Amino acid sequence: MNAQPATALDRVLFERDISSVTVALTCGVTQQCVSAWRLGRRRPGVQHAKLLDSALGIPRHLIRPDLFDAPTPKAASKGRAAPKPPPADRKTAIVVSKPAPDPPPRRRGRPRAASSPARGERSAAIATLL
Repeated sequence: MNAQPATALDRVLFERDISSVTVALTCGVTQQCVSAWRLGRRRPGVQHAKLLDSALGIPRHLIRPDLFDAPTPKAASKGRAAPKPPPADRKTAIVVSKPAPDPPPRRRGRPRAASSPARGERSAAIATLL
């Protein structure tokens, strides 16, 4: 049987011989969650991708290529780093909005009919019948 890795994360974990249990303990998630990451059913969040990168050395861009770009080779011009591009002249608008009002509290349980007696009255009525 030729088992092919389902995702890049699965391939890296397989190549480095890192178990799902190790990843689960490192990230603070269940082994089932890591299994879903490995099979491609779910994707690790940003925080988990950063944690996998720092703790286990798995590059972020392999875990979440949609969020993290692959590292670019550094400029090797006489040992100096490439100059940073100048900041773009943009006007930034700050939008301040009111927070949404809290929803009304949810009532739990079955709603009581208006004509039903209260609990204490009901037990007193039953006691008089007996």
